[in-house]
Amino acid sequence: MLSTASCWICCGQPIDPAEAELTGADENYNAGVEHMQAGRWQPAERSFRAAIAARRDVAEAHYNLGFVLQRRGRFLEALRSFQAATELDPGYASAYIGMAFVHERLGDYPAAEAQLRRAVEVEPRSAEAHRRLGDLLRDTGQPAGAREEYDRALSLDPADANARFGRGFLSLSAGDYAAGWEDYEFRKSNRSFYPALMPRWRGENPAGKRLLVYGEQGFGDTIQFLRYVPLLAERGARTLLAVPLPLMDLAAGVDGAHEIVKPAPSPPAFDWSCALGSLPLFFKTTTETIPAKIPYLSVPAERIAHFRRHLQTPHGLTVAIAWSGNPEHPNDRNRSMRFSDLAPLLSDDRVMFVVLQKSVEETAGLGRSNLRVLGPDLDNFRDIAAVMCAVDLVISVDTVFCHLAGALGRPVWTLLSLVSDWRWLRGRRDSPWYPTMRLYRQRTLGDWKSVVNDVLADLRAMH
Repeated sequence: MLSTASCWICCGQPIDPAEAELTGADENYNAGVEHMQAGRWQPAERSFRAAIAARRDVAEAHYNLGFVLQRRGRFLEALRSFQAATELDPGYASAYIGMAFVHERLGDYPAAEAQLRRAVEVEPRSAEAHRRLGDLLRDTGQPAGAREEYDRALSLDPADANARFGRGFLSLSAGDYAAGWEDYEFRKSNRSFYPALMPRWRGENPAGKRLLVYGEQGFGDTIQFLRYVPLLAERGARTLLAVPLPLMDLAAGVDGAHEIVKPAPSPPAFDWSCALGSLPLFFKTTTETIPAKIPYLSVPAERIAHFRRHLQTPHGLTVAIAWSGNPEHPNDRNRSMRFSDLAPLLSDDRVMFVVLQKSVEETAGLGRSNLRVLGPDLDNFRDIAAVMCAVDLVISVDTVFCHLAGALGRPVWTLLSLVSDWRWLRGRRDSPWYPTMRLYRQRTLGDWKSVVNDVLADLRAMH
């Protein structure tokens, strides 16, 4: 029977043909499960459609087809398949969760919340349903409700690492670092790296020991936590610093980085290892004790002089801009803006705007005398850092550029979504992580217009 294979997220085991006499529908269904588990989305879709054509009354087939369609980016079709699954089985919590995911990707957060509340209603003991509802409430600016759902998820499944991380995100956002760092240890990137890099350092006296410190998150996170490397040197550690290749030149100048290690399957010999993002926990960091010796990154003077000559302009100010981040970031649809959202800024002809990004198709054909596109000519982060040191101001959304400018001690204005990342705390215009940073926040989700208007007013006040 088809139902024995169930939803592949939950068990993912197709029927063994040797153990059952399969009908045509069963054969197609199990082929679909095998393709899906291997990430072969197109043949999986064909198989599930064939299974449904043979038998339309099996909720799991509709659900799995919806999952495949969602992975292929065909969200409206996925929504119809998830809906079909719930019509056949009104208690199918995973299908409600699937519909919620699609609604969220389409930007319909009220509909997503309604589906997740339905999932919790039909399966109140589902830790996943409570945790996913917590994620949505967190991401739509409802921290109190989110914490309740994370706590419920953890009461049902104390090992739910994603719920622990979600709760940690809320604690850190609220400035409760004592509780937040403990839960932050459950971030996915940390869990994936730790098993291969034993033994782990957990705050013991590192004097005389070789300590492998590695970046396991994005470029921005790596830059943010590099500030802890000098503290390890002060404790007598010999620090082996492993960072992504594009950051190696910059990281080589960090005080206390004795060796820069290229990412490799087999690192050099070490006594302990520690993820950069775990150092705040072991240094017992609070909002008052964040290491803020700025700058902790530097750029050769000759590179800065090169770009100053290159950027000579009759305009009064030079401002480097970046409006979007890595599209693979899970929150990129909220944290990034369109270039067109910045149009009011470009109307100020007394400012020369310098584009830092490599993807600049949106700027093509504008022909504005106060817009310089450097992105394709910037080969590495060292050159980007040099540009930041050569201009008067950096304006960026929440991506690596704002971290880099802050670590260099440059004036930087960071543009934030209504629900921003934990590191920017809540309601503040300043950042204890970067003393030269000013924060501009959305008033409602997706409202970049008011953010840009606030920036424009402050920019005009500078000249």
